Amino acid sequence: MIALVLLLAPFVDAFWARDLGILKRELVEHPSAERRLLFDDLLQLTTCNKLEKINEPDPLRALVRVEEARRGAPHTLWADVLRDDFFRKTVWNPGDRDIITWPDEEERWPGEVLLVPPLRWNCAKAPAGFGALSLLTPALLNGLPPEPAARAAYERAVLLWRKARRQSTLLAWILCFAPRRASCGWRQSSIRPRAGSISPPSGLLRRR
Repeated sequence: MIALVLLLAPFVDAFWARDLGILKRELVEHPSAERRLLFDDLLQLTTCNKLEKINEPDPLRALVRVEEARRGAPHTLWADVLRDDFFRKTVWNPGDRDIITWPDEEERWPGEVLLVPPLRWNCAKAPAGFGALSLLTPALLNGLPPEPAARAAYERAVLLWRKARRQSTLLAWILCFAPRRASCGWRQSSIRPRAGSISPPSGLLRRR
């Protein structure tokens, strides 16, 4: 879904190659590149580190936070992301013991190589997400490109249907066990929303 939007970003090859070590180096070496913040979000997402709050409207970055809220949900991209071996995470740095190091600065010298710290992968103990429904707002759907918007709208519809079904089930239990209730012989299914079988999309951020 997101591949067509980000095709020209300098980091896209590293991300689709599932090499987070290269992606991190690309982000460090291109601090002013287009969509850098988005790919930094994706790096934090796929290493299960906390995402920062977005200060300005950005639908694609907001979509990354939707995926964070779905963490651990079945039949989503998390089935792969939570595997320790799904991404390569080794960050390359020069190994010469005689190299000279100094703090990072904007000025670059010929032959200079940035030292990039190792990745922090926290997915082994990452908590489940809180659910994406509250983040899938009409404003977000309206701000997305057509294909991502369609997938996000479908996911929102599935979550709303499930919420209505849970609420109707709860109502059935309340009515059944209310004081002085003589019988619960009526069919509980009669108050459930009627819908066909719905399967949510595996990931709002579709893998290429």
